[in-house]
Amino acid sequence: MFHFRYNVPNWPEAIRKLPPHYAIKAVDNVQMLAEAKAYNPGIVRILRHYTNPQTPGGTYQENRVIAEEWFETFIDRTYLEGETAGVSHRSTEYAEDWNEYGWDPSQSQETKDAFAWWAIAALDVWYGKYWPDLGTNLCVGNVSIGNDCDIRVAERVAQYTNVSEGRIPRIGYHSYWPVRDDVIPGVENGKEWEYYSGRFTRMDRQFREQGLHVHWALTEAGAIGYHGEWPTIGLNPNDGWRHSDVHNGDINAFLESIRYFMNRWSLWNTQHGHRCLSPNLFDTYNYNDPAWAEFQILQPDLNTIADFVAPLYHPQPPTGAVEPPVEPPVEPPVEPPTECEGLPRVQYGRVFNVVQQNASLARATTIFSEAWKRGKETVGASYDDAGIGDLDNITVRVHDEPPENQANIRSWFAINYPKVNTLEFWSEEFKLLRWPLEGAIRITQRFGENPDDYAEWNLPGHDGMDFGAEEGTPIVVPVPGTVYRVHNMETDGYHNYGNHVRLEHIDGYKTIYGHMSEILEDVKVGDYVNTGAWLGFVGDTGNSFGSHLHFGMKRPPGAQGWPYDFIDPWPFMQHLVQN
Repeated sequence: MFHFRYNVPNWPEAIRKLPPHYAIKAVDNVQMLAEAKAYNPGIVRILRHYTNPQTPGGTYQENRVIAEEWFETFIDRTYLEGETAGVSHRSTEYAEDWNEYGWDPSQSQETKDAFAWWAIAALDVWYGKYWPDLGTNLCVGNVSIGNDCDIRVAERVAQYTNVSEGRIPRIGYHSYWPVRDDVIPGVENGKEWEYYSGRFTRMDRQFREQGLHVHWALTEAGAIGYHGEWPTIGLNPNDGWRHSDVHNGDINAFLESIRYFMNRWSLWNTQHGHRCLSPNLFDTYNYNDPAWAEFQILQPDLNTIADFVAPLYHPQPPTGAVEPPVEPPVEPPVEPPTECEGLPRVQYGRVFNVVQQNASLARATTIFSEAWKRGKETVGASYDDAGIGDLDNITVRVHDEPPENQANIRSWFAINYPKVNTLEFWSEEFKLLRWPLEGAIRITQRFGENPDDYAEWNLPGHDGMDFGAEEGTPIVVPVPGTVYRVHNMETDGYHNYGNHVRLEHIDGYKTIYGHMSEILEDVKVGDYVNTGAWLGFVGDTGNSFGSHLHFGMKRPPGAQGWPYDFIDPWPFMQHLVQN
């Protein structure tokens, strides 16, 4: 609930007043966070380690090196001095990787990519090297107000999330709400919430539409001044609640604007599995730093705010953080229990795939087969069966619903089964859901081009599409599938595709990822891989003349006049350009 840049007198009094699971944040003050836990054992703590300047590396590999070096300061505590030097890293539940990402329109694509690579590298280093021993999670992004998190970062956060194991990385957002003369604009039509203070909910909706489920941390929050007339406004970053044009230091007016935010945040959080930590009001103030004087929160205001928010909402841990115990199997016959034991069924979730009632047997079988591969999913033809149940996490995937009917289906579920958390529409038409590599897309050779170069292999031309990219650029899964071949030239010998991976998808489609510099060790034959998962890195192996990804596609009987079932990949990805 509070963002502490500095110790302030009597701060523990406010911490004691907060209900369990409220969050606080401190900048380079492990000792303060350790003491906070003693005053309030249920508090959730975020440690931001200050870094300056905020300049990530350019590539993924460069950022891995930076992350390795920087995160060591969280482990050996070299940035701590004096009596705080021996404090355990377990004095915080979350480490914050960076202060503020922009991802705003004024940034170049190169800068946006650099921040995305930094967040992805930070997650990989943290959860690969530190999390298994520390148990401390990572908060990345910390997106500035009014901007959006790069979806590549959301994909990686979702990949590492496993609530039952306590692995809950979060995307940070700065939830400030614009105020002028005690009035918040855009409240009547909800636009303020959607585009400013509650923009994280808009991002979350967009991510869920892509099948990504992430958790959030509101690492900074509060009232902020603005100029211009709504809706065309600009924020005044140094004008906090004490500014004469905002709340003029009136704590009661500030409390009412806090109520506005808390009511909307708590409602969203209750409806979405408690996936967002409480806002952290900026800021305790250093008298030697006048830049943020208008945001100053000291006693008795800290106590007043804590007393005010405590009855408004009692947050809960994310749904599914504690799973029911798994009992060993017993031989029948077994008497049914006379009393209910374990956790209530609300702790369970369900993914239900709805098959159209007029679907062919072949189509229904395909949907069932794919659901079986993903594991623990239900398949049926009833919308009611999909939505029913007092569960806290229900995902419904409606297959092959015509686009013109989808809005009505959404409304029907919202009215009849509001507990459905996620509603997705999946199409029979096979197409790529994203590009097969990260970063800017540059096509250097298309399907069928340069026939003279490929005559020696009895091909009418180039058998795929080439994407130019720097060596080391991550190659990702563009649509779910199963790995059916992994070829490593060091162990499997030379191949024209060099190091490469092949995937099999629904309806007989296959994809090929060639000339890789490296295949990730955990990519194994038989693995089912989801959209966004990494396969390896762009390289120049095999019959290649420069670093690039060769992306090929096959499906019997292949394109007319083409051997080996090759088909042109472009029709399956051209919609990505339009999107």
